Amino acid sequence: MKGIILAGDAGKRLEPLTLGAPKQLLPIYDKPMIYYPLSILEQSGISDILVITTKEHQNVFRHSMGDGSKFGIRLSYTCQDSPEGIAQAIMIAQDFIGDDSICLITGDTIILGASLQKHLAKAYRAADKSGNATIFVDQDYDPNQYGMVVLGKEGDFTDIIGVCNKPNYYSITGLYVFPNIVLKHVFNIEKSERSRYEITSVSKLFYNKKKLQIQKLPSDCTWLDTSTFDSILNSSLYIQRL
Repeated sequence: MKGIILAGDAGKRLEPLTLGAPKQLLPIYDKPMIYYPLSILEQSGISDILVITTKEHQNVFRHSMGDGSKFGIRLSYTCQDSPEGIAQAIMIAQDFIGDDSICLITGDTIILGASLQKHLAKAYRAADKSGNATIFVDQDYDPNQYGMVVLGKEGDFTDIIGVCNKPNYYSITGLYVFPNIVLKHVFNIEKSERSRYEITSVSKLFYNKKKLQIQKLPSDCTWLDTSTFDSILNSSLYIQRL
């Protein structure tokens, strides 16, 4: 299992904070934001991680995290020249992925809670042994900000009727696990209306093959939003209290 952290979003919604630094390096209490998803991957046993950045900001990420040796892992870096979707990042990472499954997380995803690792381990086994993909979801924050999962019955996560952008359902958190066959699927999707290779399109391919699992974050886990000035402040205060 290899890890991928997506850090190519410049965070224009957070300007002027992000005029001098990428969003994923903004402080959340006592650490840069990207340290939290990095910790999720490291604590789940992944030691080989690719960080995908813009060309403009790659050096500042290297300066912040180095080669990963101070964390006991190996970090490598590559560029996403233009923001054309999460699925494009998987295309870019093709050589890094090789024959492995992947855990993919966006660089602004902060999920706290001890039982997350148990659920990730379950997703890793499902990817390696059964070829299943897993997406992690939670209660909705903002239907315009997050991709949504539509379920056949409330609370029934085995009856999935689709993955789309609609309100009042469950938000996709930015944490995904894919088997190696995802490399085949990403090259079979087309750009969306907003000219991006959408990760929801990849999820639909797994769903259509009955190979998509949905895991709702367990009750002891907290997903912290980082999309606004207020949510960044609130996330920092929450972690301070912990």
